[in-house]
Amino acid sequence: MTRSIPIILAFLSIRLLPLAHAEEVASIEVRGTATEKAAVDKVSWTLRIRSVDPALAQAAKSIDECYLSLKGDLEALHIPSLQIRAAEIASGREYERSDDQRKFLGFYAERGLTLTITDVARVSEVQARLLSDERISIGSVYRGSTKELELKAKALEHAAEAARAKAERLAQVLKIKVGRALVVVDGGVSLSGGGSSPILTSNVISQPIFSERRDGAELDEVAVTQTVTIKYAITE
Repeated sequence: MTRSIPIILAFLSIRLLPLAHAEEVASIEVRGTATEKAAVDKVSWTLRIRSVDPALAQAAKSIDECYLSLKGDLEALHIPSLQIRAAEIASGREYERSDDQRKFLGFYAERGLTLTITDVARVSEVQARLLSDERISIGSVYRGSTKELELKAKALEHAAEAARAKAERLAQVLKIKVGRALVVVDGGVSLSGGGSSPILTSNVISQPIFSERRDGAELDEVAVTQTVTIKYAITE
């Protein structure tokens, strides 16, 4: 379940302009911020399968075998909403470089993959399978929410409400009335919590990244924060 946390920031700019000037309107400018949170329910890996062999055909065959084996093993886990996206195979010459010299080692073949699951309790199983094959390297692990678009929409709505509420409170103190919005400036949205783990340079993890609990209770939350600045017309 998502929950909203409206935050009112101490940022204020009040400008009372002479009503005599037709091109100017007395106004008050306020900023509102709101944060929406949800539990992490999506994990994505960026992967690379790579093989080097004296024969290019053998290198390509090796990564094909690795990919099909990985795909089959992951599908056998019966993880709901499992998504595997594979890029085209790239290949070339492999060299060992040392002291401005290079030694030809053979041919490489590689393929990029993106793997996504929406059952965070199964992360450890997937991670274990990825680490079992040295041809697979993990570029990054992203933890997010399937509700991010919904969170952004709610945060924007509540930020606007927070700005209006601030303007109304100020109007009471200053004995003025708040009118229609004149200018709305989107202050941008930020995403915190979840996020990517540090880049892994090999298929070895030195510290635990994920909870070992089957309910995933220790995984981070995702927080979406939206800020808007609104200028309202005012009358005395």
